[in-house]
Amino acid sequence: MIFCAVLGLLAIVFLFLYLRVRIKLCRLVQSADDFLTGQAAPVPYSVSEDALAPVQNAISDLQSRIRLLEDMKKEAHASANNMISDISHQLKTPLASVRLFTEMDAGAHMDVSLTQIERMENLIQSLLKLERLCADGYAFTFEETNAFDIVMDAWNAVSPSYPGRKIEIVGNAAIRADQKWLSEAYMNLFKNSLEHMDESGVVRVTLEKGENTFFSSVSDVGGGVLKEELTRIFDRFYRSKTRTGSGSGIGLSLTREIIRRHHGSIHAENIPGGLRINLTLPILNLSKS
Repeated sequence: MIFCAVLGLLAIVFLFLYLRVRIKLCRLVQSADDFLTGQAAPVPYSVSEDALAPVQNAISDLQSRIRLLEDMKKEAHASANNMISDISHQLKTPLASVRLFTEMDAGAHMDVSLTQIERMENLIQSLLKLERLCADGYAFTFEETNAFDIVMDAWNAVSPSYPGRKIEIVGNAAIRADQKWLSEAYMNLFKNSLEHMDESGVVRVTLEKGENTFFSSVSDVGGGVLKEELTRIFDRFYRSKTRTGSGSGIGLSLTREIIRRHHGSIHAENIPGGLRINLTLPILNLSKS
Protein backbone atom coordinates (compact mmCIF):
# COMPACT_ATOMS: atom_id res chain seq x y z
CA MET A 1 0.00 0.00 0.00
CA ILE A 2 2.80 2.43 0.98
CA PHE A 3 4.66 1.49 -2.20
CA CYS A 4 1.64 2.29 -4.33
CA ALA A 5 1.20 5.65 -2.55
CA VAL A 6 4.84 6.55 -3.11
CA LEU A 7 4.59 5.46 -6.75
CA GLY A 8 1.48 7.58 -7.21
CA LEU A 9 3.16 10.57 -5.56
CA LEU A 10 6.18 10.19 -7.84
CA ALA A 11 3.89 10.01 -10.86
CA ILE A 12 2.18 13.25 -9.78
CA VAL A 13 5.54 14.97 -9.24
CA PHE A 14 6.79 13.72 -12.61
CA LEU A 15 3.61 14.94 -14.35
CA PHE A 16 3.90 18.33 -12.65
CA LEU A 17 7.52 18.72 -13.72
CA TYR A 18 6.72 17.54 -17.24
CA LEU A 19 3.90 20.04 -17.61
CA ARG A 20 6.04 22.81 -16.18
CA VAL A 21 8.83 22.12 -18.67
CA ARG A 22 6.37 21.77 -21.53
CA ILE A 23 4.69 25.10 -20.71
CA LYS A 24 8.04 26.85 -20.52
CA LEU A 25 9.15 25.26 -23.79
CA CYS A 26 5.93 26.38 -25.49
CA ARG A 27 6.50 29.90 -24.22
CA LEU A 28 10.05 29.86 -25.58
CA VAL A 29 8.81 28.69 -28.98
CA GLN A 30 6.12 31.39 -29.02
CA SER A 31 8.63 34.06 -28.01
CA ALA A 32 11.00 32.96 -30.76
CA ASP A 33 8.19 33.09 -33.35
CA ASP A 34 7.09 36.54 -32.15
CA PHE A 35 10.66 37.79 -32.42
CA LEU A 36 10.95 36.58 -36.02
CA THR A 37 7.72 38.39 -36.95
CA GLY A 38 8.78 41.56 -35.16
CA GLN A 39 6.12 41.29 -32.45
CA ALA A 40 8.38 40.77 -29.44
CA ALA A 41 11.78 41.57 -27.97
CA PRO A 42 14.53 38.91 -27.90
CA VAL A 43 14.32 36.09 -25.36
CA PRO A 44 16.26 37.16 -22.23
CA TYR A 45 19.38 35.32 -21.13
CA SER A 46 18.69 32.80 -18.35
CA VAL A 47 20.85 32.46 -15.22
CA SER A 48 18.83 29.61 -13.76
CA GLU A 49 20.05 26.03 -13.66
CA ASP A 50 16.97 24.25 -14.94
CA ALA A 51 17.02 21.88 -17.90
CA LEU A 52 15.73 24.45 -20.39
CA ALA A 53 18.24 27.17 -19.52
CA PRO A 54 20.76 26.04 -22.19
CA VAL A 55 17.97 26.03 -24.80
CA GLN A 56 16.80 29.51 -23.76
CA ASN A 57 20.36 30.85 -23.79
CA ALA A 58 21.02 29.36 -27.23
CA ILE A 59 17.86 31.06 -28.57
CA SER A 60 18.89 34.33 -26.91
CA ASP A 61 22.36 34.15 -28.43
CA LEU A 62 20.98 33.36 -31.88
CA GLN A 63 18.54 36.27 -31.71
CA SER A 64 21.35 38.62 -30.67
CA ARG A 65 23.33 37.55 -33.71
CA ILE A 66 20.31 38.08 -35.95
CA ARG A 67 19.85 41.61 -34.61
CA LEU A 68 23.55 42.32 -35.13
CA LEU A 69 23.36 41.11 -38.74
CA GLU A 70 20.25 43.24 -39.33
CA ASP A 71 22.03 46.31 -37.97
CA MET A 72 25.03 45.60 -40.18
CA LYS A 73 22.72 45.16 -43.18
CA LYS A 74 21.04 48.50 -42.50
CA GLU A 75 24.41 50.22 -42.23
CA ALA A 76 25.54 48.61 -45.49
CA HIS A 77 22.34 49.72 -47.26
CA ALA A 78 22.74 53.27 -45.92
CA SER A 79 26.35 53.34 -47.11
CA ALA A 80 25.34 52.00 -50.53
CA ASN A 81 22.59 54.62 -50.86
CA ASN A 82 25.02 57.41 -50.03
CA MET A 83 27.51 56.08 -52.54
CA ILE A 84 24.83 55.81 -55.22
CA SER A 85 23.75 59.40 -54.57
CA ASP A 86 27.35 60.58 -54.87
CA ILE A 87 27.87 58.65 -58.11
CA SER A 88 24.63 60.03 -59.51
CA HIS A 89 25.71 63.59 -58.82
CA GLN A 90 29.21 63.08 -60.18
CA LEU A 91 27.91 61.57 -63.44
CA LYS A 92 24.97 63.87 -64.10
CA THR A 93 26.88 67.13 -63.71
CA PRO A 94 29.46 66.57 -66.50
CA LEU A 95 26.79 65.11 -68.79
CA ALA A 96 24.66 68.21 -68.33
CA SER A 97 27.70 70.32 -69.27
CA VAL A 98 28.37 68.22 -72.38
CA ARG A 99 24.73 68.59 -73.43
CA LEU A 100 24.87 72.37 -72.96
CA PHE A 101 28.07 72.83 -74.99
CA THR A 102 26.78 70.49 -77.72
CA GLU A 103 23.63 72.58 -78.09
CA MET A 104 25.64 75.82 -78.08
CA ASP A 105 28.07 74.61 -80.77
CA ALA A 106 25.22 73.37 -83.00
CA GLY A 107 27.59 71.38 -85.17
CA ALA A 108 26.74 69.09 -88.06
CA HIS A 109 26.48 66.10 -85.73
CA MET A 110 24.56 67.82 -82.94
CA ASP A 111 21.45 65.63 -83.26
CA VAL A 112 23.47 62.42 -83.14
CA SER A 113 25.48 63.70 -80.18
CA LEU A 114 22.36 64.72 -78.25
CA THR A 115 20.80 61.33 -78.93
CA GLN A 116 23.85 59.56 -77.52
CA ILE A 117 23.94 61.91 -74.52
CA GLU A 118 20.27 61.19 -73.82
CA ARG A 119 20.91 57.47 -74.14
CA MET A 120 23.78 57.75 -71.64
CA GLU A 121 21.60 59.74 -69.23
CA ASN A 122 18.85 57.11 -69.42
CA LEU A 123 21.36 54.32 -68.91
CA ILE A 124 22.87 56.01 -65.85
CA GLN A 125 19.42 56.68 -64.40
CA SER A 126 18.31 53.08 -64.93
CA LEU A 127 21.52 51.63 -63.53
CA LEU A 128 21.41 53.83 -60.43
CA LYS A 129 17.76 52.92 -59.89
CA LEU A 130 18.63 49.22 -60.15
CA GLU A 131 21.49 49.53 -57.67
CA ARG A 132 19.31 51.45 -55.23
CA LEU A 133 16.59 48.81 -55.52
CA CYS A 134 19.14 46.09 -54.78
CA ALA A 135 20.23 48.07 -51.72
CA ASP A 136 16.65 48.47 -50.44
CA GLY A 137 16.97 52.19 -51.07
CA TYR A 138 13.30 52.72 -51.94
CA ALA A 139 10.33 52.45 -49.61
CA PHE A 140 7.53 50.35 -51.11
CA THR A 141 3.93 51.16 -50.18
CA PHE A 142 1.63 48.14 -50.49
CA GLU A 143 -2.02 49.00 -50.99
CA GLU A 144 -5.05 47.28 -52.44
CA THR A 145 -5.12 47.99 -56.15
CA ASN A 146 -6.54 46.72 -59.43
CA ALA A 147 -4.14 44.74 -61.61
CA PHE A 148 -5.95 45.70 -64.84
CA ASP A 149 -5.54 49.42 -64.07
CA ILE A 150 -1.82 48.96 -63.38
CA VAL A 151 -1.34 47.19 -66.71
CA MET A 152 -3.26 49.86 -68.64
CA ASP A 153 -1.33 52.70 -66.99
CA ALA A 154 1.92 51.01 -67.99
CA TRP A 155 0.71 50.39 -71.54
CA ASN A 156 -0.50 53.99 -72.01
CA ALA A 157 2.89 55.28 -70.87
CA VAL A 158 4.86 53.11 -73.31
CA SER A 159 2.70 52.42 -76.38
CA PRO A 160 2.77 55.94 -77.96
CA SER A 161 6.43 55.36 -78.86
CA TYR A 162 5.46 52.18 -80.74
CA PRO A 163 2.53 53.07 -83.05
CA GLY A 164 0.42 50.29 -84.47
CA ARG A 165 1.09 47.73 -81.74
CA LYS A 166 -1.90 46.50 -79.77
CA ILE A 167 -2.54 44.90 -76.41
CA GLU A 168 -4.94 42.14 -75.34
CA ILE A 169 -5.67 41.70 -71.64
CA VAL A 170 -7.42 38.62 -70.27
CA GLY A 171 -8.67 38.54 -66.67
CA ASN A 172 -8.30 40.85 -63.70
CA ALA A 173 -7.47 40.67 -60.00
CA ALA A 174 -7.49 42.76 -56.84
CA ILE A 175 -4.02 42.62 -55.33
CA ARG A 176 -1.88 44.33 -52.72
CA ALA A 177 1.09 45.99 -54.40
CA ASP A 178 3.04 49.17 -54.81
CA GLN A 179 1.18 50.56 -57.81
CA LYS A 180 3.99 52.85 -59.00
CA TRP A 181 6.68 50.17 -58.93
CA LEU A 182 4.56 47.34 -60.31
CA SER A 183 3.49 49.65 -63.14
CA GLU A 184 7.17 50.27 -63.90
CA ALA A 185 7.76 46.52 -63.97
CA TYR A 186 5.05 46.12 -66.64
CA MET A 187 6.43 49.12 -68.54
CA ASN A 188 9.79 47.40 -68.80
CA LEU A 189 8.14 44.16 -69.92
CA PHE A 190 6.17 46.03 -72.58
CA LYS A 191 9.27 47.85 -73.84
CA ASN A 192 11.08 44.53 -74.09
CA SER A 193 8.22 43.10 -76.16
CA LEU A 194 7.50 46.15 -78.34
CA GLU A 195 11.12 46.64 -79.36
CA HIS A 196 11.13 43.24 -81.02
CA MET A 197 7.80 43.37 -82.87
CA ASP A 198 6.67 45.07 -86.07
CA GLU A 199 3.68 47.43 -86.24
CA SER A 200 1.20 44.56 -86.51
CA GLY A 201 2.40 42.97 -83.30
CA VAL A 202 0.14 42.22 -80.34
CA VAL A 203 1.16 41.98 -76.70
CA ARG A 204 -0.99 39.57 -74.72
CA VAL A 205 -1.35 39.92 -70.96
CA THR A 206 -3.07 37.50 -68.59
CA LEU A 207 -4.18 38.35 -65.05
CA GLU A 208 -5.35 35.51 -62.84
CA LYS A 209 -6.02 35.32 -59.12
CA GLY A 210 -5.63 32.02 -57.32
CA GLU A 211 -6.42 31.25 -53.71
CA ASN A 212 -3.12 32.60 -52.39
CA THR A 213 -1.28 33.70 -55.54
CA PHE A 214 -1.59 36.23 -58.36
CA PHE A 215 -0.43 34.95 -61.74
CA SER A 216 0.34 37.16 -64.73
CA SER A 217 2.08 36.74 -68.06
CA VAL A 218 3.23 39.05 -70.85
CA SER A 219 3.59 37.40 -74.27
CA ASP A 220 4.86 38.82 -77.57
CA VAL A 221 5.31 37.73 -81.17
CA GLY A 222 8.82 39.11 -81.54
CA GLY A 223 10.58 35.78 -81.70
CA GLY A 224 11.92 33.89 -78.71
CA VAL A 225 15.44 33.61 -77.36
CA LEU A 226 17.93 30.80 -77.24
CA LYS A 227 17.12 28.20 -74.59
CA GLU A 228 20.29 28.97 -72.65
CA GLU A 229 19.31 32.67 -72.56
CA LEU A 230 15.97 32.21 -70.77
CA THR A 231 17.55 32.82 -67.36
CA ARG A 232 20.27 35.22 -68.51
CA ILE A 233 17.93 37.84 -70.01
CA PHE A 234 17.27 39.10 -66.47
CA ASP A 235 20.98 39.80 -65.90
CA ARG A 236 22.02 43.44 -66.13
CA PHE A 237 23.42 44.50 -69.50
CA TYR A 238 22.59 41.14 -71.08
CA ARG A 239 21.14 41.39 -74.58
CA SER A 240 19.84 38.39 -76.47
CA LYS A 241 21.70 37.27 -79.57
CA THR A 242 18.43 36.54 -81.39
CA ARG A 243 16.45 39.71 -80.61
CA THR A 244 17.40 43.11 -82.00
CA GLY A 245 16.67 46.40 -80.29
CA SER A 246 18.15 49.50 -78.74
CA GLY A 247 17.58 48.51 -75.12
CA SER A 248 20.26 48.97 -72.49
CA GLY A 249 19.88 45.52 -70.91
CA ILE A 250 18.71 47.03 -67.61
CA GLY A 251 14.90 46.91 -67.92
CA LEU A 252 14.38 43.22 -67.20
CA SER A 253 16.86 43.37 -64.32
CA LEU A 254 14.83 46.23 -62.83
CA THR A 255 11.66 44.23 -63.29
CA ARG A 256 13.12 41.22 -61.50
CA GLU A 257 14.15 43.36 -58.51
CA ILE A 258 10.70 44.98 -58.36
CA ILE A 259 9.03 41.56 -58.36
CA ARG A 260 11.43 40.36 -55.66
CA ARG A 261 10.46 43.36 -53.52
CA HIS A 262 6.87 42.17 -53.93
CA HIS A 263 8.02 38.75 -52.61
CA GLY A 264 7.26 37.23 -55.99
CA SER A 265 9.10 35.38 -58.75
CA ILE A 266 9.62 35.83 -62.49
CA HIS A 267 10.74 33.54 -65.30
CA ALA A 268 10.71 33.45 -69.10
CA GLU A 269 9.77 30.76 -71.60
CA ASN A 270 9.69 30.47 -75.36
CA ILE A 271 6.31 30.14 -77.07
CA PRO A 272 5.52 29.68 -80.77
CA GLY A 273 6.70 32.88 -82.46
CA GLY A 274 7.68 34.76 -79.36
CA LEU A 275 8.56 35.03 -75.69
CA ARG A 276 6.38 34.82 -72.59
CA ILE A 277 7.40 36.21 -69.21
CA ASN A 278 5.49 34.90 -66.20
CA LEU A 279 5.05 36.73 -62.90
CA THR A 280 3.90 35.22 -59.62
CA LEU A 281 3.02 37.35 -56.58
CA PRO A 282 1.64 36.22 -53.22
CA ILE A 283 -1.81 37.54 -52.33
CA LEU A 284 -2.01 39.08 -48.88
CA ASN A 285 -5.23 39.28 -46.89
CA LEU A 286 -7.05 42.22 -48.48
CA SER A 287 -9.28 42.63 -45.44
CA LYS A 288 -6.25 43.71 -43.41
CA SER A 289 -4.81 47.02 -44.46
